[in-house]
Amino acid sequence: MTYRCYTLPFEKDALLHYGQQLGLATVEQSLHYVAEAIALHPLWQEVPQCLGIVRTTPTPVLAILGTFSAKALGQISLQAPFLNQACRRLRYVTYAEATKTCEQLADQLKTTFGLKALREFQFYGVPRGGLIVLGMLSYMLGLCAEQLNASESGAPVVVVDDCALSGSRFYRVLQQYPQQELVFATLYSHLDLRRAIASRETNVIQCLSGQDLYDHGPETMGANYTTWQTQNQARLAGHRYWLGLPDYICFPWNEPDHLLWNPSAATLEQSWHILPPKVCLKNRPSSGTTTLSIQVQPTVQKWLQPTEHTAFGELNGQVLIGHLPTGETFGLSGKAAEFWRVILQVEGLEGAIAQLSQQYPGDNLRSELTHLIEQLVQQQILQPSVLQPPGRN
Repeated sequence: MTYRCYTLPFEKDALLHYGQQLGLATVEQSLHYVAEAIALHPLWQEVPQCLGIVRTTPTPVLAILGTFSAKALGQISLQAPFLNQACRRLRYVTYAEATKTCEQLADQLKTTFGLKALREFQFYGVPRGGLIVLGMLSYMLGLCAEQLNASESGAPVVVVDDCALSGSRFYRVLQQYPQQELVFATLYSHLDLRRAIASRETNVIQCLSGQDLYDHGPETMGANYTTWQTQNQARLAGHRYWLGLPDYICFPWNEPDHLLWNPSAATLEQSWHILPPKVCLKNRPSSGTTTLSIQVQPTVQKWLQPTEHTAFGELNGQVLIGHLPTGETFGLSGKAAEFWRVILQVEGLEGAIAQLSQQYPGDNLRSELTHLIEQLVQQQILQPSVLQPPGRN
């Protein structure tokens, strides 16, 4: 069986921002959260002989070791740049923040139309996040049950959603009410999106949002931003009023789906999610889902330690060791695997021999162990520790 290693390098500032949004204390926690989310992607059902390694020092890396098809490798390489962008732009809205923003949206509705007029409006929550927001709004505005089941009665309909990124979901709702006046009300959306909707749809009388999203496109892409928007408008099916790179808005109940262009296949593919189930209800796996096994690579500060090029973990009783720059990966089993474990646990060659001699009495441990260490150092898998005292074995 041929193993390979694929690296998903993470930039520290992206993980720090991700952690700040989720209230995490360390970069390791942030990387582990992202890894837990990635582990739930359906891809791993097609490539079960894999494991994910979370390594935080000397640089944060998520390494995936295992056997891959060409299709799987293509999907993994497509996701790598997006993951850093998503972590860097993450805007995680807690329940408390969502409630506060919903109050701001309710105030805008009351200021714009008046509470008396709103008693005659109907309301429609866009499934599924919009239903949660509509539930909160119904209490804040004192709506009755009959108002929450919008029909073609002729009364204005307030279309409620938790966020709007391109307006595609609103456009589908619009087709259900072609003759009625509509109000588009979101917790979060970009001003340019709301302006585009208001200018193109004659029966939309108002577009409101509790808070604005920030567009990172101009600073991220510079002069290429307009070209990127035009290209993606042509690639995407359905109707979209506006495309940008807004905050990567997420909620305890929802992480919106995003599409990535795969140039080699000339198709759109769904991006991986970055929120684990413990902070996002939507990302909970269904029963029987095959997930990627995630292991945390320990920090080793012994006489020998893994180099910056190394990621390692255990799969099916084997120690898998990946060389990150080349992707070359090999497995150690039996005695060789035990040698590896002991090398990273004890201090010095004599200590390793002493511990191994209990398990392998009478074997030529010194020459075997020395030979393995020389190979691993030559392959840039292991290196002498900088903490090793001078003259110590």
